[in-house]
Amino acid sequence: MGLISPPLTILTIIRSFSLECKTKRELTIIQTLFIFLITEHILLYIISIFAETLWSNYHRKIYIYIQKSKSLIQTLTTTINLNNMPQLTIITINRNDAQGLEKTLESIWEKQSFKNFEHIIIDGASTDNSINIIKKYASHLSYWVSEPDKGIYNAMNKGIIKAKGNYLLFLNSGDWLENDILTRVFKESFTEDIVYADLYLYRNADDIQISPYPDKLTLPFIYKYSLGHPSTFIKRELFKDMLYEEKYQIISDWAFFIKQILLFNRTTKHLNFAVSYFNVYGISSDPKSGNLIMQERSDFFKNNFPYLISEFYQNHTTLQEKVRTQEQALDILSKHRVQQLIDNVWIQRKARQYIKFLFLVRRFLRRRR
Repeated sequence: MGLISPPLTILTIIRSFSLECKTKRELTIIQTLFIFLITEHILLYIISIFAETLWSNYHRKIYIYIQKSKSLIQTLTTTINLNNMPQLTIITINRNDAQGLEKTLESIWEKQSFKNFEHIIIDGASTDNSINIIKKYASHLSYWVSEPDKGIYNAMNKGIIKAKGNYLLFLNSGDWLENDILTRVFKESFTEDIVYADLYLYRNADDIQISPYPDKLTLPFIYKYSLGHPSTFIKRELFKDMLYEEKYQIISDWAFFIKQILLFNRTTKHLNFAVSYFNVYGISSDPKSGNLIMQERSDFFKNNFPYLISEFYQNHTTLQEKVRTQEQALDILSKHRVQQLIDNVWIQRKARQYIKFLFLVRRFLRRRR
């Protein structure tokens, strides 16, 4: 609000009246009127400044109050959502593995006292008894679906989209939890982005090995290995802008951890005990998948990392291939040498037997003479 100027017409009239005044009294009246108008103008100017200041302060206070109210409402909403949010979402992927699925579900719903979690099952249009098993536990599930998918990572992404828990755990059919292990896990106080525990590797009842993980994830370890998804708890918010890459058949979870830990510097925590059993007879554990894994990792580095790192990976991969070829050659050569030794021993034994036979014949002939 600016200065209120008196109308020019009034000043002109006052000036003309002053010139036409014939008496001193008339001039005094005109001058008094002029002073009154000037005073009124100054008073109005002061009042306008005062009003503008009051309004500005009032407006600013209202704005601050509104912002504080919004912040308070947001905090209350977040608190309410956190109270209603399950601590954990378990996602199970299945396709035609009814027996493995039942073992997984039993470990979740019949052998855990911890209940602050939701369970999602994504079934790939199974044609065996899987649907009946899912329906058996349907009252416990927050969501389940049976429909065709585009691969395991497409199915996992479907589960992620439906999840509401603070942390996600992927426990696919055929894998199962240690008895009452979730209570032990969530007794731990953690807020890290990725919390990983040790893992049992299951081949059969007589062949179970523990796979320990380091307390600190180093670049060589992450580069060579991957965290086991049946024993890794991942904050759901990490998937807001990044789901699993569905173009990969095997390495998408490895690629996810590489990006999150190395590129985005996510915080991690190691739980120094085993959480679950991992059935090693999946595609990623099949020795025949080695070439596919190497190819997909190579493509990942080419697409996501600078040239020098990709070149390093290519050189390292080539070196690994050479070492593998040499090891195979040495293995074949060793087997060949062993066979040669065996053959030599057999020949030597036969030769000794033949010489002994000739010696006996010679002795027999001498006696005949």
